[in-house]
Amino acid sequence: MKLSELQVKEFVDLLASEAAAPGGGSAAALEGALGVALAAMVCSLTVGKKKYEEKRLLIESSLERILDIKDSYIDVMVRDTEGFNNLSRAFSLPKNTEEEKEMRSVAIQDGLKACTMTPMEMMELALESLKVIEKLVGNTNNSAASDLGCATLEGCCSHVSLLSSLFF
Repeated sequence: MKLSELQVKEFVDLLASEAAAPGGGSAAALEGALGVALAAMVCSLTVGKKKYEEKRLLIESSLERILDIKDSYIDVMVRDTEGFNNLSRAFSLPKNTEEEKEMRSVAIQDGLKACTMTPMEMMELALESLKVIEKLVGNTNNSAASDLGCATLEGCCSHVSLLSSLFF
């Protein structure tokens, strides 16, 4: 089953288990997705309100971009764990013959490359989400300002979590 299809408790329990994956990368991607989901909520609470009609185009275009980013985070969350699992399997490949050694080496290199691509994608998503959220500040439903603040913090925290998973 894909990570994105798990219930929240199942995902958290899996993360807390002895399983090597999901790990920091997938957790960071989920954190980013939660942050932009909060930003989407703020947009949804703003669209259609008479008080914010002059901001409608900004809010609607921001909401569309935020929802795309959210879906991208979820996709990256799944691919990050799949990449790690593929790399782990590559290290288990036989290495008895020269052909097996070569196949194993190629599989490991492919796995390592895949494991570096998803964190880079997450950093790009974090930056993009923060840019979109920045445009929303002061232009959305005042009642949800704290949620927009939390969305910003989630975006920043996912970035920090990602960097931590890469270097520690």
